[in-house]
Amino acid sequence: MGTYSITPYSSWGTTPFAIQKTWDESDCNHKICEYMQRTYNVVPHLSWGSLPVRLQKVWDTPQVNCNAQLQNPPLLRK
Repeated sequence: MGTYSITPYSSWGTTPFAIQKTWDESDCNHKICEYMQRTYNVVPHLSWGSLPVRLQKVWDTPQVNCNAQLQNPPLLRK
């Protein structure tokens, strides 16, 4: 995704270690669904919008499961 071509749960692309650490500590793998929905205009269960095929595979990955996450968002952390 973005500058470093990260593919969640698959590849860090060209991401430096410090950025990888920040990604993990910020729980970005689980926040990625909202990002993809906003950025690529995905409508869960209805339309991929402009989401690239390689990221459609991420969307459907069991660890990510964006359709379920966006239907049942996690409780806000305090």
